[in-house]
Amino acid sequence: MSEKIPGDFTPDRDRVADADAEVPVIDISKFTSGDKETRAAIVDKVRDACERVGFLVITGHGVPEETIERTFKVARTFFARPADEKQRIKRPGPGISRGYNGVASQSLARTLGNVTPPDLMESLGFGPPEIGDGPYWREGYGPIHFHPNLWPDDMADFREAVTDYWHAMEGLSTRLMRVFALALDLDENYFVKRSDRHVTNMRINYYPAQQNAPAGNAANGRKLFVSFGCYQCHGYEAQGSSATGPRLGPRPMAFAAFSRYVRQPTGQMPPYTAKVVSDAELANIYAFVQSRPEPAKEIPLLRP
Repeated sequence: MSEKIPGDFTPDRDRVADADAEVPVIDISKFTSGDKETRAAIVDKVRDACERVGFLVITGHGVPEETIERTFKVARTFFARPADEKQRIKRPGPGISRGYNGVASQSLARTLGNVTPPDLMESLGFGPPEIGDGPYWREGYGPIHFHPNLWPDDMADFREAVTDYWHAMEGLSTRLMRVFALALDLDENYFVKRSDRHVTNMRINYYPAQQNAPAGNAANGRKLFVSFGCYQCHGYEAQGSSATGPRLGPRPMAFAAFSRYVRQPTGQMPPYTAKVVSDAELANIYAFVQSRPEPAKEIPLLRP
């Protein structure tokens, strides 16, 4: 395996995924324990997915279910606490992804230059649990990228649960880097050796239920309704169809229910997370569907 990317490598930036491509599901559980042929087959599947589709889903990730559940439990317990208790470990300052961010204290869209309402979520930020003591960690941008993590001092199991989860995800990331390196015909540790002092951040997000709809712009919501393809199932006026999707507006649907329908659908509709549709965009779409006129009532036949 080569240690260098070939100098004549030119990415095909105009290439798109196959029109009928499906996102493949790849079991990577045998990558670390399987024989040479098994490992090579996993690498081939990942290479094919990246070249032909651009996305993949993995199973057999090796992250214990109890580790996931424990982290979820302590996070929910923390977010359920009174605001003043959560603020004890509030974010220390701009650029430092550590500690607690309150509801509506950040806006993802603003990072792209869009003036929008803030995101309706709370979050906790963490960095590497263990860091070094040299200039790399202590000088320059080190105090920002390797700022100490902030922990609630009266939740004994919180730190342990989150730290265990971090290490589990770090291990998974290392395995994936090895797979990607082999898929590129590089040495298996090509990326691992270059990531031993990574500045990775981990965030736990919580979206509390919103009983009142945030202010939205119906005109912008109409544009988003079309651009996200909502009209394909619900019609251009959100009128719905018995064959494709339910009527969305106008109807007495609370914003919390509308948000769940979009974020956590129960049917064939894919989930639209905050990374796909921001909270501000969702508020605009809700304003649009609620602004639609009532459907025309049936007109009785004229009698002679």
